[in-house]
Amino acid sequence: MDNVKKTFSKPGCIYLSKLGFIRLRNHREFPASAVSRVNIKYHAGKWYANLTAELPDVAPGEDSAKPVGIDVGINHFAILSDGTFIENPKHFRKLEKKLAKEQRRLSRKIKGSNNRGKAKGKVAKIHAKIANQRKDFLHQTSASIVKNYSTIVMEDLKVRNMTRNHKLAKSIHDASWSRFKTYIEYKCKRQGKDLILVDTRGTSQTCLCGELVRKDLSVRIHECPTCGLRMNRDLVSAKLILERGLKTA
Repeated sequence: MDNVKKTFSKPGCIYLSKLGFIRLRNHREFPASAVSRVNIKYHAGKWYANLTAELPDVAPGEDSAKPVGIDVGINHFAILSDGTFIENPKHFRKLEKKLAKEQRRLSRKIKGSNNRGKAKGKVAKIHAKIANQRKDFLHQTSASIVKNYSTIVMEDLKVRNMTRNHKLAKSIHDASWSRFKTYIEYKCKRQGKDLILVDTRGTSQTCLCGELVRKDLSVRIHECPTCGLRMNRDLVSAKLILERGLKTA
Protein backbone atom coordinates (compact mmCIF):
# COMPACT_ATOMS: atom_id res chain seq x y z
CA MET A 1 0.00 0.00 0.00
CA ASP A 2 2.90 2.38 0.79
CA ASN A 3 4.29 1.80 -2.70
CA VAL A 4 0.92 2.69 -4.23
CA LYS A 5 0.74 5.90 -2.19
CA LYS A 6 4.18 6.86 -3.51
CA THR A 7 2.98 6.16 -7.05
CA PHE A 8 0.61 9.16 -6.96
CA SER A 9 2.47 11.35 -4.46
CA LYS A 10 3.21 13.95 -7.14
CA PRO A 11 0.08 15.65 -8.61
CA GLY A 12 -0.47 14.94 -12.30
CA CYS A 13 2.18 12.22 -12.38
CA ILE A 14 2.64 8.52 -11.79
CA TYR A 15 5.78 6.99 -10.32
CA LEU A 16 7.23 3.96 -12.12
CA SER A 17 10.23 2.02 -10.89
CA LYS A 18 13.46 2.68 -12.85
CA LEU A 19 11.73 5.59 -14.64
CA GLY A 20 10.68 7.86 -11.81
CA PHE A 21 7.75 10.28 -12.13
CA ILE A 22 6.16 10.66 -15.57
CA ARG A 23 3.12 12.66 -16.59
CA LEU A 24 -0.25 10.93 -16.28
CA ARG A 25 -3.30 11.81 -18.36
CA ASN A 26 -6.34 10.31 -16.63
CA HIS A 27 -9.74 10.28 -18.33
CA ARG A 28 -11.56 10.73 -15.02
CA GLU A 29 -10.73 11.79 -11.47
CA PHE A 30 -9.95 9.10 -8.90
CA PRO A 31 -9.04 9.09 -5.17
CA ALA A 32 -5.37 8.08 -5.10
CA SER A 33 -5.69 6.99 -1.46
CA ALA A 34 -8.24 4.31 -2.44
CA VAL A 35 -6.01 2.67 -5.08
CA SER A 36 -4.74 -0.74 -3.95
CA ARG A 37 -3.15 -2.02 -7.15
CA VAL A 38 -1.61 -0.55 -10.31
CA ASN A 39 -1.10 -2.57 -13.49
CA ILE A 40 0.88 -1.08 -16.38
CA LYS A 41 0.33 -2.36 -19.92
CA TYR A 42 1.32 -1.39 -23.46
CA HIS A 43 -1.28 -1.40 -26.24
CA ALA A 44 -1.41 0.11 -29.75
CA GLY A 45 1.59 2.35 -29.21
CA LYS A 46 0.51 3.70 -25.82
CA TRP A 47 1.08 2.87 -22.17
CA TYR A 48 -1.93 2.45 -19.88
CA ALA A 49 -2.24 2.28 -16.09
CA ASN A 50 -5.13 0.10 -14.88
CA LEU A 51 -6.10 0.96 -11.32
CA THR A 52 -7.90 -1.20 -8.77
CA ALA A 53 -9.67 0.64 -5.96
CA GLU A 54 -12.44 0.11 -3.44
CA LEU A 55 -14.93 2.97 -3.50
CA PRO A 56 -17.97 3.66 -1.32
CA ASP A 57 -21.40 2.95 -2.78
CA VAL A 58 -22.70 5.74 -4.98
CA ALA A 59 -25.63 7.61 -3.46
CA PRO A 60 -28.83 6.83 -5.39
CA GLY A 61 -30.32 9.53 -7.59
CA GLU A 62 -33.68 11.16 -7.06
CA ASP A 63 -35.39 8.77 -9.48
CA SER A 64 -33.69 5.61 -8.15
CA ALA A 65 -36.98 4.14 -6.88
CA LYS A 66 -38.51 4.24 -10.37
CA PRO A 67 -38.47 1.41 -12.93
CA VAL A 68 -37.49 2.12 -16.53
CA GLY A 69 -37.79 0.39 -19.88
CA ILE A 70 -35.00 0.72 -22.44
CA ASP A 71 -35.29 0.39 -26.20
CA VAL A 72 -31.91 0.44 -27.97
CA GLY A 73 -31.72 1.74 -31.50
CA ILE A 74 -29.55 3.13 -34.26
CA ASN A 75 -30.91 6.65 -34.79
CA HIS A 76 -30.70 7.09 -31.01
CA PHE A 77 -28.48 4.81 -28.94
CA ALA A 78 -31.23 4.24 -26.38
CA ILE A 79 -34.70 5.56 -25.56
CA LEU A 80 -35.98 5.35 -22.00
CA SER A 81 -39.64 4.88 -21.15
CA ASP A 82 -39.69 8.19 -19.24
CA GLY A 83 -38.97 10.09 -22.47
CA THR A 84 -35.18 10.35 -22.19
CA PHE A 85 -33.37 10.05 -25.52
CA ILE A 86 -29.66 9.11 -25.47
CA GLU A 87 -27.84 10.15 -28.62
CA ASN A 88 -25.80 7.62 -30.59
CA PRO A 89 -22.14 8.77 -30.60
CA LYS A 90 -21.31 6.56 -33.65
CA HIS A 91 -17.64 6.28 -32.74
CA PHE A 92 -16.74 4.00 -35.65
CA ARG A 93 -18.63 6.05 -38.23
CA LYS A 94 -16.77 9.22 -37.23
CA LEU A 95 -13.36 7.61 -37.85
CA GLU A 96 -14.38 5.23 -40.64
CA LYS A 97 -12.91 7.32 -43.48
CA LYS A 98 -9.64 7.90 -41.64
CA LEU A 99 -9.38 4.20 -40.84
CA ALA A 100 -10.06 3.20 -44.46
CA LYS A 101 -7.37 5.63 -45.64
CA GLU A 102 -4.75 4.15 -43.32
CA GLN A 103 -5.79 0.61 -44.27
CA ARG A 104 -5.30 1.41 -47.96
CA ARG A 105 -1.83 2.77 -47.18
CA LEU A 106 -1.05 -0.38 -45.23
CA SER A 107 -2.10 -2.62 -48.11
CA ARG A 108 0.43 -0.89 -50.41
CA LYS A 109 3.41 -1.42 -48.09
CA ILE A 110 5.85 -4.26 -48.68
CA LYS A 111 5.46 -7.11 -46.22
CA GLY A 112 8.21 -7.19 -43.61
CA SER A 113 9.32 -3.60 -44.26
CA ASN A 114 9.68 -0.90 -41.58
CA ASN A 115 7.12 1.25 -43.40
CA ARG A 116 4.58 -1.56 -43.21
CA GLY A 117 5.21 -1.85 -39.47
CA LYS A 118 4.60 1.88 -39.02
CA ALA A 119 1.43 1.79 -41.15
CA LYS A 120 0.17 -1.20 -39.18
CA GLY A 121 0.74 0.74 -35.95
CA LYS A 122 -1.35 3.66 -37.24
CA VAL A 123 -4.26 1.34 -38.06
CA ALA A 124 -4.00 -0.26 -34.61
CA LYS A 125 -4.08 3.18 -32.94
CA ILE A 126 -7.33 4.13 -34.70
CA HIS A 127 -8.93 0.83 -33.70
CA ALA A 128 -7.79 1.38 -30.11
CA LYS A 129 -9.17 4.93 -30.08
CA ILE A 130 -12.58 3.73 -31.30
CA ALA A 131 -12.64 0.92 -28.72
CA ASN A 132 -11.67 3.25 -25.86
CA GLN A 133 -14.26 5.88 -26.80
CA ARG A 134 -16.97 3.24 -27.11
CA LYS A 135 -16.09 1.58 -23.80
CA ASP A 136 -16.02 4.89 -21.93
CA PHE A 137 -19.41 5.91 -23.34
CA LEU A 138 -20.99 2.56 -22.44
CA HIS A 139 -19.61 2.69 -18.89
CA GLN A 140 -20.83 6.23 -18.27
CA THR A 141 -24.27 5.59 -19.79
CA SER A 142 -24.87 2.29 -17.98
CA ALA A 143 -23.64 3.74 -14.66
CA SER A 144 -26.03 6.69 -14.95
CA ILE A 145 -29.02 4.45 -15.70
CA VAL A 146 -28.29 1.97 -12.91
CA LYS A 147 -27.76 4.82 -10.46
CA ASN A 148 -31.08 6.50 -11.23
CA TYR A 149 -33.49 3.56 -11.53
CA SER A 150 -34.35 0.63 -9.28
CA THR A 151 -35.64 -1.79 -11.93
CA ILE A 152 -34.35 -1.84 -15.49
CA VAL A 153 -36.18 -3.68 -18.26
CA MET A 154 -34.51 -4.45 -21.60
CA GLU A 155 -35.17 -6.66 -24.59
CA ASP A 156 -33.35 -9.99 -24.66
CA LEU A 157 -31.79 -9.19 -28.02
CA LYS A 158 -30.11 -11.86 -30.14
CA VAL A 159 -27.52 -9.50 -31.63
CA ARG A 160 -25.73 -12.23 -33.58
CA ASN A 161 -28.89 -12.96 -35.53
CA MET A 162 -29.58 -9.25 -36.10
CA THR A 163 -26.13 -8.64 -37.64
CA ARG A 164 -27.02 -11.01 -40.48
CA ASN A 165 -28.76 -7.98 -41.98
CA HIS A 166 -25.75 -6.56 -43.84
CA LYS A 167 -27.32 -3.10 -44.13
CA LEU A 168 -27.49 -2.77 -40.33
CA ALA A 169 -24.59 -4.96 -39.19
CA LYS A 170 -21.98 -2.19 -39.09
CA SER A 171 -24.25 0.18 -37.15
CA ILE A 172 -25.25 -2.57 -34.70
CA HIS A 173 -21.62 -3.48 -34.02
CA ASP A 174 -20.79 0.21 -33.55
CA ALA A 175 -23.58 0.61 -30.98
CA SER A 176 -22.35 -2.45 -28.99
CA TRP A 177 -25.75 -3.39 -27.60
CA SER A 178 -24.45 -6.69 -26.18
CA ARG A 179 -21.70 -5.01 -24.19
CA PHE A 180 -24.15 -2.35 -22.99
CA LYS A 181 -26.46 -5.09 -21.65
CA THR A 182 -23.47 -6.76 -19.96
CA TYR A 183 -22.46 -3.50 -18.27
CA ILE A 184 -26.03 -2.90 -17.10
CA GLU A 185 -26.20 -6.46 -15.75
CA TYR A 186 -23.08 -6.44 -13.62
CA LYS A 187 -23.69 -2.90 -12.35
CA CYS A 188 -27.21 -3.94 -11.27
CA LYS A 189 -25.79 -6.90 -9.35
CA ARG A 190 -23.19 -4.69 -7.70
CA GLN A 191 -25.73 -2.08 -6.59
CA GLY A 192 -28.61 -4.42 -5.73
CA LYS A 193 -30.82 -3.31 -8.61
CA ASP A 194 -33.09 -5.52 -10.73
CA LEU A 195 -32.57 -6.24 -14.43
CA ILE A 196 -35.44 -7.89 -16.32
CA LEU A 197 -35.05 -9.17 -19.89
CA VAL A 198 -38.21 -9.53 -21.96
CA ASP A 199 -39.13 -11.16 -25.27
CA THR A 200 -38.43 -8.97 -28.29
CA ARG A 201 -41.40 -10.15 -30.34
CA GLY A 202 -43.80 -7.38 -31.28
CA THR A 203 -42.24 -4.58 -29.24
CA SER A 204 -41.92 -2.39 -32.34
CA GLN A 205 -45.23 -3.40 -33.92
CA THR A 206 -47.64 -3.24 -30.96
CA CYS A 207 -49.48 -0.27 -29.44
CA LEU A 208 -49.78 0.32 -25.71
CA CYS A 209 -53.46 -0.54 -26.06
CA GLY A 210 -52.51 -3.97 -27.43
CA GLU A 211 -53.40 -3.30 -31.06
CA LEU A 212 -51.03 -4.62 -33.73
CA VAL A 213 -49.69 -1.65 -35.75
CA ARG A 214 -47.35 -2.85 -38.50
CA LYS A 215 -44.66 -0.47 -39.79
CA ASP A 216 -41.24 -0.80 -41.43
CA LEU A 217 -38.03 0.84 -40.20
CA SER A 218 -38.59 3.96 -42.32
CA VAL A 219 -41.70 4.87 -40.31
CA ARG A 220 -40.52 6.70 -37.20
CA ILE A 221 -43.90 7.80 -35.79
CA HIS A 222 -46.32 5.30 -34.26
CA GLU A 223 -49.99 6.01 -35.08
CA CYS A 224 -52.63 3.68 -33.70
CA PRO A 225 -55.95 3.57 -35.60
CA THR A 226 -57.70 2.06 -32.59
CA CYS A 227 -56.80 4.31 -29.62
CA GLY A 228 -55.42 7.27 -31.59
CA LEU A 229 -52.00 7.24 -29.88
CA ARG A 230 -49.41 9.20 -31.86
CA MET A 231 -45.84 9.01 -30.52
CA ASN A 232 -42.23 8.32 -31.47
CA ARG A 233 -42.14 4.60 -32.29
CA ASP A 234 -39.04 3.94 -30.14
CA LEU A 235 -40.61 5.62 -27.13
CA VAL A 236 -43.70 3.45 -27.54
CA SER A 237 -41.42 0.40 -27.66
CA ALA A 238 -39.62 1.49 -24.47
CA LYS A 239 -42.95 1.92 -22.65
CA LEU A 240 -44.16 -1.46 -23.90
CA ILE A 241 -40.89 -3.11 -22.80
CA LEU A 242 -41.35 -1.65 -19.30
CA GLU A 243 -44.97 -2.82 -19.20
CA ARG A 244 -43.97 -6.37 -20.14
CA GLY A 245 -41.16 -6.42 -17.60
CA LEU A 246 -43.34 -5.27 -14.72
CA LYS A 247 -45.90 -7.96 -15.55
CA THR A 248 -43.26 -10.66 -15.27
CA ALA A 249 -41.55 -9.22 -12.16
